[in-house]
Amino acid sequence: MRFDEIVRFMLFEYQETAQGFADFNTGLYPYFDPRSFLVEFQIEAERCRLPDKGYLRIWLHLPLHSPSEDDIDILKVSPLEALVRYPRLEVNIGYAFFEFDLASVVVNLEISIIFSFRHFRQQFDIDPVTVGEYDTESVLFREYTASFGNIYFDENSTSLAKSIVGEETNQYLQAKKLYYYVVENFQYCFMAHSAIEADGIPESLYAYEHHFGDCGMQSVFFATLCRSIGIPARTRGGFQLFSGQLGSRFWAEFFLPNYGWVPVYTSAGQFANYAMNVTDDERKAFIDFFFGNQEPLRVSVQNSVDREPKEGPFDIQ
Repeated sequence: MRFDEIVRFMLFEYQETAQGFADFNTGLYPYFDPRSFLVEFQIEAERCRLPDKGYLRIWLHLPLHSPSEDDIDILKVSPLEALVRYPRLEVNIGYAFFEFDLASVVVNLEISIIFSFRHFRQQFDIDPVTVGEYDTESVLFREYTASFGNIYFDENSTSLAKSIVGEETNQYLQAKKLYYYVVENFQYCFMAHSAIEADGIPESLYAYEHHFGDCGMQSVFFATLCRSIGIPARTRGGFQLFSGQLGSRFWAEFFLPNYGWVPVYTSAGQFANYAMNVTDDERKAFIDFFFGNQEPLRVSVQNSVDREPKEGPFDIQ
């Protein structure tokens, strides 16, 4: 599908839907118009490619219970005897954890998990005047304005964020300026994340220095700019389901009092920059959509890019 076709499809499918007739998640506006999914994860490993002994640990991602995602049902797990404990769905990263004693494995490993869930579309209609004041002593504020892990900021990134927002003091409008900065000044590019991690470089620092990156790196950088000026932000991860297949995706969220966690997807907004046959109004509407809105065709599996499963690796003596 060409970029201009994607822009027009998204605008037709989501921008003009009348909320008054949508299926709302009761009491949880702005979450509405849910889509239901059935997903099967499968992993197969040939026995000859595995070590003769030791332990093999495998984590399979699962949806997280949240305002935008519910009705999660684990339908089948195989092999059940290798499942360490019941899958985690209520924490910061959803997963099923399998462990195998390789000394007892004599055939090829076949691992699968089938689950269903529904995901809501999000549409935040925010009036900047009604944005509340942050509780700067709260756990949420302290955690999500900290410089930590890949969302690392220093005086350089803080100075950049301040120059972008200028004299604007409203946090919602500040975040929108930061969003447009990333959309307009970053080049989308696939990244060798493992190599960057191996070098011990925070992704936000790499993004600051090079001004290009994929959905994950751009989302990390947007969150970094927000945090550096006192706006709580995070980078969530999961999968998008446009093609019927699970394509890995990361996006950002920033927190506003009286509204909650607001979704932001800079790399999707950039699609409009590559569309040659759309009007200026269509281009702007498409970019605006991915600031404060999110289509329902996805599954969220982690609340923060720096979250890891609770069960970590261990050395075998």
